[in-house]
Amino acid sequence: MFQKNIEALKNKNIKLAEELRFMTLDKAQENIGVFEAESKDLIISYNDVPLDGIYDPVREAKTIWNKTITKEPSQNDIIVVFGMGLGYLFKRTYINSPSRILLYEPRIEILRFVLEYIDLYNEISDQRVFITSNYDEALEFIGQKYLANDMLEMLYLKSYAIIAREELIKFSGDLLEVCSQRNLDSNTILGQNKIWVENIFNNISYYDEARPVSYLENNFEGKTALIASAGPSLADDVDTIKNNRNKFVIFCVNKAVKTLLDNNIEPDFVVFADSQYIYESLLDAKNRLTNTNLILCSRSDSSIFSLKANSKLMYYLNTDGYSSFLNNVSGGKIKSVQPAGTVSIISYFIAKSLGFSKFIFSGLNLAFKGEKKYASGEYNDMLTSNKTVYVKDTNGNNIPTRADYALFIRQFEEIIKNENSSDRIYNTAYGAYVEGMQYVKLIDLLKDLQEHDLPVNNIVKNMYADSEKDWEIAKNISAELVTSEKSFIEGLKKKVSETVISLEDIDRNIEENNSFEKIKNEMVIQLEASRDLLNSLLNDMFLSQYLQGELLEYARNNKTSAYMEFQDIKQNIKLEIELYKKIETACGELLKTLTVASKENCLT
Repeated sequence: MFQKNIEALKNKNIKLAEELRFMTLDKAQENIGVFEAESKDLIISYNDVPLDGIYDPVREAKTIWNKTITKEPSQNDIIVVFGMGLGYLFKRTYINSPSRILLYEPRIEILRFVLEYIDLYNEISDQRVFITSNYDEALEFIGQKYLANDMLEMLYLKSYAIIAREELIKFSGDLLEVCSQRNLDSNTILGQNKIWVENIFNNISYYDEARPVSYLENNFEGKTALIASAGPSLADDVDTIKNNRNKFVIFCVNKAVKTLLDNNIEPDFVVFADSQYIYESLLDAKNRLTNTNLILCSRSDSSIFSLKANSKLMYYLNTDGYSSFLNNVSGGKIKSVQPAGTVSIISYFIAKSLGFSKFIFSGLNLAFKGEKKYASGEYNDMLTSNKTVYVKDTNGNNIPTRADYALFIRQFEEIIKNENSSDRIYNTAYGAYVEGMQYVKLIDLLKDLQEHDLPVNNIVKNMYADSEKDWEIAKNISAELVTSEKSFIEGLKKKVSETVISLEDIDRNIEENNSFEKIKNEMVIQLEASRDLLNSLLNDMFLSQYLQGELLEYARNNKTSAYMEFQDIKQNIKLEIELYKKIETACGELLKTLTVASKENCLT
């Protein structure tokens, strides 16, 4: 039985499968006992604590389910089962729910024992099930799978409040935090997707004067990058930065650029990420950026591309299909970076890719210093308009910050942990504590740092010349992509309009006859055609992103059971009509953007 279970597990979690394979049964059962419940069902104990119900473990599992799960789960929801026991609660969850299931068993020896004697091959093999005994892995699973508005429930046996009390309490809290952070992420994504896609098309017309920042890869190997963030502590460092200007290359987030320029510090690079409303915030600085290099996301606010600067360097995010497309057509030369919630992290990713080996953050407070939120002196009105949470400062004390800042702290910590580069990352700001960063005053940090004569603008200029032919190819392919996408969406919009009419006819017939028997064959044929149309949409890298919110809402509400009631079928048809009407509207909106973009690229 054990080998059969392990064969299924190694396809899902090979690390856990190997750990269990090397654990002997004798070792696993040292603290485990087996006995009968009053119902004659077998149960196990751990350190003399019965894990399942001593009267009737099957009924106990049903009771836990019915008390906890008050709404019928959908396939997009997640149910966490904390603790295996002998598998009664886990099996009940699997039988009752179409949802994704995370089984987290904090005592690996219990898993080893159960997999020896209980056949869980089918459950483990199911793609919606993930099993782990690793705390971080369990939270990572939720962080990857959970999206805003998904239902997430946690079930646990009462016995685990005894044998794993501390883990249960901590896990519950961390689970809520991960979901809260993912809600922030997901809401941002769903609210920005349409703007991002439109900006990508609009920005292609500026490609003549731009280059991918990845063309500068490793040009600054071994050098020091100072990343100027927008926190209040940046103002404390400006004199030191100014007096030691030739000891580092300055990357400045866009909200901090005015602070540096007002103190006669010209940054080498200014990094942008925002998708809209950037231009207005830079009115005071826009005519003072002619000697610096702008680093812009391919989906940044298009108005930033119109600023006069020494160069415009673009970065691409690896979550965009367009980034993968460009990487392929360029032979791997146009590389992407992973997304992040703050420009400071993006700046770090870019500086690292350019070869810098030491990173100094100034103004990275990630918490509030008095009532100030930015180095420019703006007051913290966000404390009242955004959720306030408390994090630890560098002295271990609680300090207030925003919920999104707390998310950035966690992102930084995960990055540093994964890259094992804590000895190279410094923070000069008083504020939130980020595990893995070294906190040092800037003046002390610079004592042993040698000056350099690094001609940043010349390095960029040479890159422009060297990459002209390569970029010409990628630029032309991108311009052609605008034309092909416009043609595709024009054809799709026509098909979508026809689909709406057909679905409305079916819906009208169902309503009039209060039955679908007379049009059953017609309905099946039309729904299959609708699925084919939907698949063609999902295969388009731009439309699938543009319509992500609509598609997610549809997936959550669409009934997928093999045995549906008449009312469920009616609801699905109406849901289908609503989806295709939204797709029709979206195609019209995107065509307006593509028409303008194709004219600007002289492709009409």
